Amino acid sequence: MKPGIEREEFLGMLTEMALCLEETDMNLHESLQGVREKMYKAHSVHLEKTSMLLDKVEGEIPQALNSSIQPINEQASLKLEMSF
Repeated sequence: MKPGIEREEFLGMLTEMALCLEETDMNLHESLQGVREKMYKAHSVHLEKTSMLLDKVEGEIPQALNSSIQPINEQASLKLEMSF
């Protein structure tokens, strides 16, 4: 140890540093917890919106397929009729 610094003084400085680190760790943990909660809520909203859009698209696909299949069948039958 350096001359002029007594053992008790050095231990006191180390104890103060440890307390400051503990306080900083608690503040960081609280801050990160808040950020995690905000991110969780934002992701939940995005997932809900995406789920609603997928449900809507899935409902529209069968209708679109049915309407697109019928004209193709009609055109094929017309071509066959004209070829004879």
